[in-house]
Amino acid sequence: MTPRRAGVRVAQTLLTFAVTVVLAFWLVDKLPGDAATASLVTTDASWLARRRAELGLDIPVAERFVDWLGGMVRGDPGFSASGIPVVDQIREPLARTGLLLLAAIPVAVVAGVGGGVLAGARTGSRADRATSFAAAVLLATPEFVLAAILVTVLSIQFGLLPPVSLIPLGGSPLDRPQILILPAVTVGLAVGAWLQRTIRAVVAAEAARPHVRAARLAGIPPLAVLVRHLIPGATGPIVQLCALAVPGLIGAALVVEVAFGYAGAGSLLVTLIANRDTVPVATLVTVAAGITASSLLVADLVTESAPRRWLR
Repeated sequence: MTPRRAGVRVAQTLLTFAVTVVLAFWLVDKLPGDAATASLVTTDASWLARRRAELGLDIPVAERFVDWLGGMVRGDPGFSASGIPVVDQIREPLARTGLLLLAAIPVAVVAGVGGGVLAGARTGSRADRATSFAAAVLLATPEFVLAAILVTVLSIQFGLLPPVSLIPLGGSPLDRPQILILPAVTVGLAVGAWLQRTIRAVVAAEAARPHVRAARLAGIPPLAVLVRHLIPGATGPIVQLCALAVPGLIGAALVVEVAFGYAGAGSLLVTLIANRDTVPVATLVTVAAGITASSLLVADLVTESAPRRWLR
């Protein structure tokens, strides 16, 4: 990749990120009601006016956005409507969500990458039909329904795992690591199903290329064909697809946290949106958007800068 092309990619990523940040702040601010009405304790109009002034809601939204953005650049996004510093409010929930994602990634990789390579390398085989059917079923199943099914089978029917993921008071999820298993499996399977379908198509196309077919006809063992001839050509697209799965992982985690009562960023985000607390909501969305944009940019740059090495 030329420096100019790399610069264009970076500029496009920054523009997308900037638009997301602006929309996150503006859309929450434009929801019906605000943080003052959400904390309404009286119908007195003067109290409501004072409360809006205390929260700075009487200031134009553009001015509040610039003030918040300046704080974000300095690492201090300000205070939530409850008076708690936003950094303190989101630090632990973000760490818990990060822990959940770390537990879900191996599940997604095994189900998605492993299943996609297995199916694509031998299209039409029993393994292909079985894994592709399973992926199609999972894709058609919303995350909260999948969570309910896993709870019914693994928790209620067999009693193997806790049905809810309650974190010990004053502790961390690692104090009861078993509470991470069901949410992580749910997130991993939901994202792994999408990965399986897309990676299968990439691997199947690579398996049909002349040099791979020639290797098979030459009597080279299937595993050697897969490792030496097929996988190298599919590595670049697989890396990109794994990067594209990052937004899905984050989105699925936010939904699954609510389903299991897991006190992570997703559960906090639902509460903050209900309270119309614009500043911490915009901060959380910005963090998620930054992670997503960075992963996609890295995948783009790596893929386009080293295609020849992958095709050897």
